Amino acid sequence: MQAVVPLHGRAKVAIGGLVLIGSVHAASAVAGGWLWLLIGDIKAGKSVSPEAVAALVRLADNVDTAYWGALAIAVVTFLAWFYRAYANLVALSPGPYTNRPAAAIFAWFIPLLHLAWPYAIAKDIWMRSERDPERDPCAGMGLLTAWWAAWVVSGILGMFVLSRPSPEADLDAVAAQQMWAVIIDGLRIVAAILAVLVVRNLTRRQMAAVPAAHAA
Repeated sequence: MQAVVPLHGRAKVAIGGLVLIGSVHAASAVAGGWLWLLIGDIKAGKSVSPEAVAALVRLADNVDTAYWGALAIAVVTFLAWFYRAYANLVALSPGPYTNRPAAAIFAWFIPLLHLAWPYAIAKDIWMRSERDPERDPCAGMGLLTAWWAAWVVSGILGMFVLSRPSPEADLDAVAAQQMWAVIIDGLRIVAAILAVLVVRNLTRRQMAAVPAAHAA
């Protein structure tokens, strides 16, 4: 039988990547909220100091610089954990399986299918990692569903709402976009927190199943 590869090391690294990208989204939400408040001051006829504008520009530039690096780290570390968790099922719960372990990676990059296929794989990992016949394999799956809902909704909103405003856009349009940007960043922070909980719970669930799998 194929041996189960421990997940704890990969889980810690994946959680670190998720905390990193969540922190960048938190900084982005601060920058977006700050800009929204400044626009409100301008609309109200209040004076806005050049120092405040300069500080906001620096924060926004730093967020933009950090975002892509943090995203790359989060994606690579999370997928390394996700792939190993799926590959471990061969040892924990022998087939049949519809997908090869590599599907745990490329399912995320196929347009439209990426909205549902990774979630189906995550559910498979969650259910098949439960080896105690007295426990419901679906127990706790609400966490998985909440994570996926937050991730999908934030992604769809980001695609349609966060386009760059036209030069002709008035302050109201820019303010509305910033409000949506803060909401989307909030959803992405929630998704990152829920993803951390998914990684922790699924890792614990799968590693607890190893003795039962060996006994079988």
